[in-house]
Amino acid sequence: MSLIKRPNSSSWYYLFQIQGRKYFDSTGTPKKTLAVKIEGKLREDAISRLVLGEVKPIALENALERYKRSKEGTPNYKNIVSYGNKLLGFKLEPKTGQRIDVTPLAPTEQYIHEITNKQIKALITARKGEKASHWTIKHELQTLRGAMHLARDLGYHVNLDLNWPTKDLKTKRGRLRFLTKEEELTLLAELDPNRRGRGLAPVEERQPKQLSQMQDNYDFVIALLDTGMRYDEMAKLPWSAVDINTGSIRIYRNKVDLADTFHMTDRLKDVLQKRFYNRRPQARYVFESANGGPRGYTAQGIRKAIDRAGLNDLDVAKEKGGKVTIHTLRHTFASRLVQAGVSLVKVSKLLGHSSVTTTEIYAHLAPNEVSEEAVEVLNGLQASPCEGSR
Repeated sequence: MSLIKRPNSSSWYYLFQIQGRKYFDSTGTPKKTLAVKIEGKLREDAISRLVLGEVKPIALENALERYKRSKEGTPNYKNIVSYGNKLLGFKLEPKTGQRIDVTPLAPTEQYIHEITNKQIKALITARKGEKASHWTIKHELQTLRGAMHLARDLGYHVNLDLNWPTKDLKTKRGRLRFLTKEEELTLLAELDPNRRGRGLAPVEERQPKQLSQMQDNYDFVIALLDTGMRYDEMAKLPWSAVDINTGSIRIYRNKVDLADTFHMTDRLKDVLQKRFYNRRPQARYVFESANGGPRGYTAQGIRKAIDRAGLNDLDVAKEKGGKVTIHTLRHTFASRLVQAGVSLVKVSKLLGHSSVTTTEIYAHLAPNEVSEEAVEVLNGLQASPCEGSR
């Protein structure tokens, strides 16, 4: 029996290996006795398929459900659930949870190996008619492909020889949104644990839990701004990776299989020193959840501060090229370095990109030496006001 628990998930996960192939997924239950039975049945099925050559079909609905369970506890889990639902023909209204019917890819009971190119093309056409963005359609197709690949790895009958007609789904990155220094100061003022405002009790009357949450949000934003780390990387940062004495942070980036070391800015070192000396005994993570695990993916307090700071007002968002999100903090880190003349190669390493090509979205922010040279030449050629009046 190989059952394990993952952070941010109450369900048990199984992990076993047969003939060098690993099998890992959620059992879909928090009850260990039931999880043991499910793991045993799955192991038996895997042996039948791999050793005896039996290949079983799997319905679209079941394949998507397995894929969704395999992504529990990951940053993209909610999006995958949403895309999976749409493939099955419905979506949930964010505020009310009301079910809204949309065009399904195929009947839920259709075997996934029977999905055809014609059905995929029809889905793209339908989504365009439903005014879905090209990015959204691409992510929906990626969810389908992910479900197919997982089904294949689990030994089910899958047809991967499909044409994915994404050439008509051209997408534009649009303008890159990052914070100016003034915008950063405005945001930090709205996150300040000692701020006074409408609906807030006087500082001395605030509950310890509220003060702790406000301080967490403030510190978390400072950490993201001064390291450029991804939300997930910072949320799961353990104290064992932080060296207060040397002012350094060591992290391993699963996404790109790289280990990196960050040196803290003065203000980040000050923030982490205070957190270190005030941390809970036996605290494992720099930013903890209520149950002592890593900080979750709920960032409502930060988003509200962004709105209060006016960074997403309609006229501001239109003028600056888009809305501010938490990922904008990472863009801000990179943008400032490039603007200061740091090479894209160095910035790419700091961001943990697998290729400098990914970092090229910041290239237009680099100092324009050609333009500076042109200004010098033009200034030297232009006549003085006195010469022009003669």
